Amino acid sequence: MCEPYHSVVQYPTNFSDDDLFMSGQMDNETRIKSVFGRGADWLKKIKGWFHFSSFGAGHHWAIPPKAEEYLPKPLLYEGEWWNRKFAFDGYDWPQLSDASVAAAREYHNQSAMGNVCLFRRFLETSMLRSKAYHGASTYVTRLIEDVLTTDGVNKLLEKFRRVFGKHAKPGSAMNSQCHPKQVKKGVDVVMGFVRKRVLFLPHFADDAGFWRG
Repeated sequence: MCEPYHSVVQYPTNFSDDDLFMSGQMDNETRIKSVFGRGADWLKKIKGWFHFSSFGAGHHWAIPPKAEEYLPKPLLYEGEWWNRKFAFDGYDWPQLSDASVAAAREYHNQSAMGNVCLFRRFLETSMLRSKAYHGASTYVTRLIEDVLTTDGVNKLLEKFRRVFGKHAKPGSAMNSQCHPKQVKKGVDVVMGFVRKRVLFLPHFADDAGFWRG
């Protein structure tokens, strides 16, 4: 899976580097940061694991090519934010445990889903950076189908038509073929509706803690 999921990459803090490039020449945290470099905006250590995600990118784009030489195989997770679900992405791994899943879920909440402010940052950044074929519209589709009420959807689409023309839809105004300035204009339209609790379905609207952000 990839976009529009929140794709989380997890490495244990205590991995052995015996079979890795430059073995014994750096501690594990330095090794992690050297691989992700400037892309490590959302790198965070929680309990016994390092976590990373790159907003607007799935696992394939988030993990640099040299990670295979420098790091062990990671555990991968997917945050299905539109349904507020989070799960391991793959089959049984020896390293997988209740504790590792809990740490990854905590990272997911701290970086993207813990409150409306974090969610807005995640959503806006992801849409602007999106590497998906359909670009930012991939995220808007999930908002329309799973997050906003009927009233919210109608108001959003009405605003799109006012801004982009009477036949405009997010898929045509915000896909990967559109000019970045046009995508940014579409993102601004969307974000105007992602602060109004009354326009959200109950799985978001009924969570008082989410709206305290």
